[in-house]
Amino acid sequence: MPMNHAFLFQPATWAATGVYTFADGKTVPVKGETTVTHKPKVWVNEGRMRLLDETGLKLENRYEILPFTEGRDYTSWKSFNPALGVLIGAFSIVADSIISMSASEDGQYYACEYLLRIDDLTYRNRGVLFRSGEKLSSWAVDLTKKD
Repeated sequence: MPMNHAFLFQPATWAATGVYTFADGKTVPVKGETTVTHKPKVWVNEGRMRLLDETGLKLENRYEILPFTEGRDYTSWKSFNPALGVLIGAFSIVADSIISMSASEDGQYYACEYLLRIDDLTYRNRGVLFRSGEKLSSWAVDLTKKD
């Protein structure tokens, strides 16, 4: 496991807390969780976040990740997002971080995010989502391992 990363490399459930920022700059607290499971030919990361405002909007994402292979610090993934459709992306390990870039199949949406390893039980996740060159949202979430 590169750099002793726990996230993605170990099956686990992670609690998520932080903030979600809309394109207009409005910031809303969020809470959720993500669960990583390993199958022989695919790793699955299923995440859910809920906005803690009057809307209670739920954000969901399901990644299917090709397992990292020996000697490679990157891999590809496909995500099934109810709001955005199919996203195609890649993860790369860069020292203490896991960096991800992605785009929708039609090229309309694209995103970048990273996970900074604080310790085996804690990661900081930061990301931004664009549509056709305009920022849709960003997020700053801390992940804490539950199990």
